[in-house]
Amino acid sequence: MGLEEVKEWLHYCGRCNSCNYIYRDYRNSCPSFTKFFFEPYTSGGKMWMALDLYQGRYDWSPSIVDKIFSCTLCGNCTVQCQQEAGKHALEIFEALREEAVERGLGPLEAQKKILEYIDKVDNPYGDPNENRFKSVPEEYFNEDADVIYFVGCTSDFR
Repeated sequence: MGLEEVKEWLHYCGRCNSCNYIYRDYRNSCPSFTKFFFEPYTSGGKMWMALDLYQGRYDWSPSIVDKIFSCTLCGNCTVQCQQEAGKHALEIFEALREEAVERGLGPLEAQKKILEYIDKVDNPYGDPNENRFKSVPEEYFNEDADVIYFVGCTSDFR
């Protein structure tokens, strides 16, 4: 799914900035906006960037790609947005990333390292898997348990 597949949604953002704030708490809701505090890192900024890229008003550049991949895809913007754009924000951001990768501009170096770790040792941290269950007491390993807990790739390493 590239920008062509999401083009009808690119006009939905009205740039009201509701996506960036939790108004009842008077705080930011967007992690990348909180870190960089610059509009292109916001959901609305990326929406307009997507529209401009699709319409050819911007050229793809490392600076734009950095902003696209800075998004955590947490979805807070989709919760805060009161407009139609919020329903499709994550799909648009994923389309941006897909197109960046197709153009050879992504993922970013830090993300490539995570992919290498996953390929090499099956976790995003590069930690050896033999350390995976060392923090779990032996009595928790019970073949007759009624409930099991899926550790995933993070909770046992971090």
